[in-house]
Amino acid sequence: MACPGLAQAESSRARPQLEVGWTGPLECGPEPFTRSLEALLTESEVDARVWVEVVVEREDDGWRVDAGFHVEPDREGRRTFRAPACATVSQAAALAVAIAVDPTVLERVDPGDDAEPELATEAGVEPEPEPEPIPEPPGDADHERSHADTMMLDDPELGPIEPIARAEVEPPDDAASWRAVIGAGFRVDGVALPGPGLGGAARLGALHRRLRVDAEASYRAPTRRAAPEQPDAGGRFQQWTAGARACFVPRVGPVELLACGGLEGGRALVEGYGWPRSRLARRPWAAVTAGLGLAVPLGPRLALVSEGSVAIPLLRPEFAVLGVGSVYRVGPVQVRGSFGLELRLP
Repeated sequence: MACPGLAQAESSRARPQLEVGWTGPLECGPEPFTRSLEALLTESEVDARVWVEVVVEREDDGWRVDAGFHVEPDREGRRTFRAPACATVSQAAALAVAIAVDPTVLERVDPGDDAEPELATEAGVEPEPEPEPIPEPPGDADHERSHADTMMLDDPELGPIEPIARAEVEPPDDAASWRAVIGAGFRVDGVALPGPGLGGAARLGALHRRLRVDAEASYRAPTRRAAPEQPDAGGRFQQWTAGARACFVPRVGPVELLACGGLEGGRALVEGYGWPRSRLARRPWAAVTAGLGLAVPLGPRLALVSEGSVAIPLLRPEFAVLGVGSVYRVGPVQVRGSFGLELRLP
């Protein structure tokens, strides 16, 4: 059962303002992560807002954590961790994020303290006591070390020495920062064709830091336009398009700003009504597109997207009826607004 949540981690002595989004099973909650992150950044002098999105998944041999973070104004990254215990992997992720926020954290972490054994211990489970040291017999130094090692390995009272569990950290990979984007939504448009027109759009793309590329397809439902001198007759106008675009994607905190431009092609279709003989007319559509938008994350893999754009037709066909004359000519610009959801993978 998933347990999405939002935890606010703030400390009176810590300058960074932390916001942590956590999604995972109930038995692996955000407390070890947020507690460790707060402790590591308590003495930090970094004055910035930090957003962290964590997704926890159970695997056959333990736990996996994907942690994405954004540090104002423009630092961001993603790390993946694996370990047998939830507390281990959570605290390892907290250390990696803390170092990304403030590299001086490394100077304050004492490698000789008990952090690693504590990291390897699940909540509520006491670590096994360390075996008592075995006194070394007098004699040659090498002989003493050899004899002591033999005693430690062969002494039946000691039993097997279990290794300390450590989180496996996957190094950042430039290819791993690419994310697939799958989106769909509603669209409204006007000016170029009689409207306002309602329709839908679908999108498949890829997002890499501040670069985004998309392939799009859209359909515009029919709208009616009467002939100038015959209000009972006219045409039903509809449209379909397919195109590609590229976007520059700066960020304000977790919110993505989209500045996009592209090309599209398709068909504008008109079907007459009210005429003795009506037929479907098809005209080519080609346009240059430009737009601005916002993508607001609803979770680590879901975003709400709103955009406004324009399409400048390269062709402006005219629709006419024999014996009546022109019914409509495609306008010089198509103004659009859209609203939808996007899935980001991984």
